[in-house]
Order: sequence, then structure tokens, then C-alpha cells
Amino acid sequence: MAALKAFLGFYTSPMDTASQILRKYGNAVSITLPFFGKKPLPDAFIFFGAENNRQVYAKWDDLRMTALWPISARADTVQQRIRHNYMCLSGKTHRDIANQIEAPLNRGQIRKLSVEMYAIMKPVMDKAFTEDTFDLVKFHKDLSIQCIFNLLFGEPDAERALRIGHMVDELNLSNYVKANRILKLDIPGLPFHDLLRQAEAVKEELTQWIRDVEGLPANTNLRTSVLNMTDADGQPFSFDFTIGCLGSMVWAAIDTPSLGSLWTTVHLSRHPEIAAKLRDELKAAGFSEKTSTEELNKLPYLNGVVLEGLRLSPPGAFIPLKSVRETVIGSVRIPANTAIYLCPRETQRDPAIYPDPEEFRPERWAGIQSPDAYEFIAFSGGVRRCPGASFATIYMKMVIAMLVERGGLELLTRGPIPVRSAPAMEPLKPVMARPSASGHFC
Repeated sequence: MAALKAFLGFYTSPMDTASQILRKYGNAVSITLPFFGKKPLPDAFIFFGAENNRQVYAKWDDLRMTALWPISARADTVQQRIRHNYMCLSGKTHRDIANQIEAPLNRGQIRKLSVEMYAIMKPVMDKAFTEDTFDLVKFHKDLSIQCIFNLLFGEPDAERALRIGHMVDELNLSNYVKANRILKLDIPGLPFHDLLRQAEAVKEELTQWIRDVEGLPANTNLRTSVLNMTDADGQPFSFDFTIGCLGSMVWAAIDTPSLGSLWTTVHLSRHPEIAAKLRDELKAAGFSEKTSTEELNKLPYLNGVVLEGLRLSPPGAFIPLKSVRETVIGSVRIPANTAIYLCPRETQRDPAIYPDPEEFRPERWAGIQSPDAYEFIAFSGGVRRCPGASFATIYMKMVIAMLVERGGLELLTRGPIPVRSAPAMEPLKPVMARPSASGHFC
């Protein structure tokens, strides 16, 4: 029954469950669910720690990501047809497609975007700081949507961006409603029926959106890259696969930077002395007049704050994988078609790597611009490292710098913030805040 408790715990309390498994069973754990009859093979493996990460990342030809949207449905439904995308592929096939559609995310391109990013963020923040109270989750997601749609997907219409972004985000959250795993009945009034209709609406919206860029050069932005991707023979993929790729990239581009910024904001509100030190650095550097990527990267304490936020609260608690063939990780034999989970949060709280791991200490990153690839996997790693990691890092630096420069926020939601894994660490309830009357984070 311990396996079943652990399995259910990933839905109800994912971070606590992972910590308990690590403490009780060690760095490599197999889970076999207790159903009737004997099962010769485990259902899943969970790996913790930098060395296991290293072993897993060496086996990427044998592994693939699981589908972003886990709820399967009949083959003729839109939900089923758009669940899979290029991230679910393995080996050379995955790498070939990734090289095609991720070109607009190279570091050279990202470095050019920070000044435009500041201009997009400023009116959104101006409006938020005139409100009595607001939900930090919605604030960070809306800010992320408007930035990424404009800068990465070539959509300057903020209203359209917010509509599409919210539709994709809501479809994603519906895929992590427990009832939809159990009661798959297409009957009005049931959550599964709503999920199927959401998928249809998302496909319709994304179809028109991607067709708007037909005829533009392939590497103009992420929309054109996805539209023009081809297989090894130079042939286009099915339109459902194209929409699945576009939808997954929209979701990842929204949630990774927005939730990374959200949790870092929460940490600063709980450590006002760190926010004050960061404000001193920004003031000395003349931040508001120097918003280029080059200038942001000259701010070591800002870099430390962002990395420490990602260390303690990575956007995803788990990196879900599946073996495409039998393989060996370390001394563990992994059967084909077996689920594998890496745990960034637990890796990044290893006291052997990070002394006083539960403390929010930006100073630990002094002199470190880029963390070790296996000890810090907030953006995954290897050929599966998030292609938007550079953008997300610059984005987070800009958001945090602008919030601190404005005087900070007062966090009204006190105590622990319950979360769900969807698959990012999403607060279960609104996280309320207001502009700080004292002019400091608190």
C-alpha cells in the first residue's frame, strides 16, 4: 500500500511526497502499484540526485518525454490527436525537429529582446501597482503571456494573446483534474466532456493563429518555425501534430517563466532584507536606464536571486520520462515502456551540494553565472534542456528587477501555499498581494 500512497501523493502533495520517498527509500526507487495479480515489472522509477541525473541524461536515445497532456481519449477526438508533440519523440528524430523549430530561441536572438521586454512589461506593471489587491498568479501569467506572444510568437495584439494563452493554460489544467483520469464519459456536466470541448476550441483557435503566418520565412518566430517543420524526408507533419507542438510550446513558454517569477516573488516577500539588498544593487547600476541583456547580466546579486528562486522552487517538481526500449541507468535495469521521474526540487536541496539547502541565500551563487548541468535541473538538461531557458532566465531577471525597483509588494497570503503538479508547480488557490505601503517587500 506504500506504493499506492506514494502514487496518490504525487497528486495531492507532490513536493512532500517526493521528499518522503527520498528520505525513506534512497536515491533510486521503483514503484509497483498494488493491483490484483502479480506484476513482474515495476510501473515507474524515481531517481534523485546529481549522479542519477547524469546517468539519465546520458540515455536520451532510450528515453522520451511523456505527453504534456496526460488524459487519453478515443482516437477520433481532438484531445487525443493533439496530445503528442515533438518532445514526446526520442533520438535523432527529436533532435532534428528541435533544431528546426527552436532556432528563434538561440541566445543571440534572446539578447536582442530585453529592451522590448521592458517596454511591454512597464504598462502591465503600472496598472497592477494602481490596484488595491491582486492575484499574483494571474498577474505573472498575464505578464508572461503578453511578453512571450509578442516577442517569441510574433503576436502584438495583447487581447488576442491573452485569449489564446488562457485557453491553452485552462486546457492544460483540465488535463490534471483527477476525475478526468477515472470517469472518461463524454456526458454534458462531467469534467471529461468539458475537457474534450476545450481541446476542440484550442485547436480551432491555434489553427487560425498559425495560418496567419503562412508565407513568412521559417525562422521568423516560433509560430513560423512550427508551421514549417518537416520530417527527415523534407515532408510536412500532420496538422494535428503541428498543432500539438504549437500548443505545448505555448504552454511551456507561459508557465516556466511565470511560475519561476511567482515563486521568486514569494521568496522575496518573505525575505525583505534580500529585496532591500537587491534594490541597492539596481539603484547603483541605474537599472531603469539600462535594461539590455548585457546590463542585466552585470548584476550579480540579481543573478543570485533568480537562481536561488529556481533552486528552491523550480517550476516543475518532476521531469516525466518514459523508456522507449530496455535500458540501464546506473545499476538499475529499466524495462521498455516504463515511467521514469527526475526530481529537480530534491536534487537542488541536496545539502552535500547546497549547504543550508532550505535557506533562501542568493549569496551562494556569487561568481557563478551558469550552474552545473546535473546539480541544477530547473530547466531539465542534456538534449532535453528547455529550449527557452535563456529567455526564461532573462525574463525572470527583468520581472524581479522591475518589481523591486518599484518598491515591492506585500504578500497577503500567509503561511504555506498549497500546490498541485500540473505538471508545473501551480498554486491551488489565488496568491493575493498588494503594492507595499512601506515601499519594501513584506
